[in-house]
Amino acid sequence: MEEKVKNVNAGSGLQTFTLDEDKSKVDFTASLDLYKISGKVTGGLISGVKIILNGKTDTSVTTGSDGSYSFTNVPKDQFNKVSVELTTEQKNTYVASPAESDPFPKNCNKKDVNFSITKKKT
Repeated sequence: MEEKVKNVNAGSGLQTFTLDEDKSKVDFTASLDLYKISGKVTGGLISGVKIILNGKTDTSVTTGSDGSYSFTNVPKDQFNKVSVELTTEQKNTYVASPAESDPFPKNCNKKDVNFSITKKKT
């Protein structure tokens, strides 16, 4: 006869322990809390824009042909802020607005973190 013991731990998600009859073996499964952050770049430059997720460790993606981007599997307890990084060549012609998002709460899915990149006025 197997016993199941469940424990919720805020640091690691749901943990399930399964003990066999003689309690000599424990099967363990756990789920990690992961989040998704996404948005879109609009304006004169939308494709190939570097978007950076600032957190405990920075990571980046490049926008697709439609200007969309997505960070998936963002770990729990990240400080989340997204920013645009234009190349030197792009900076000569374009400006991003805003250049970075306002910080948003840890441990949440966030969509519509959007940016507009327009040509500089001469």
